[in-house]
Amino acid sequence: MAFEEVGVRAVVDGFGPYMGKLGQMEQKTESFGKKLGAAVKKGGLIAGAALAAVGAISIKTFGDFDAAMTQSLAIMGDVSDVMRTDMSDAARKVALTTTFSAEEAAEAYFFLASAGMSAQQSLIS
Repeated sequence: MAFEEVGVRAVVDGFGPYMGKLGQMEQKTESFGKKLGAAVKKGGLIAGAALAAVGAISIKTFGDFDAAMTQSLAIMGDVSDVMRTDMSDAARKVALTTTFSAEEAAEAYFFLASAGMSAQQSLIS
């Protein structure tokens, strides 16, 4: 039994230097994990801020377009809901197929109405 005990102690004593290294590795891994967690959190905050900015820009762009459409339609007189929708859709389509924004297309309706064109005539133009 004494031989077995000596053999086990020799093996355990042989692990002494490795146990210190394992402890160091554990500390480094824990430190890396904390740094990685902080980086992910910071990245999440940055991504969240970017999404909020995109949302704010989208809301402002929609608001600008809506204001331009309202101003343009106001001088055209009685325009049906269907005609309003058609004109909004046409302004957005212009924005997709030309260098003009939807807001600029909506503003163009104002100038067409100022020139005496009706909503129907403006839509055809």
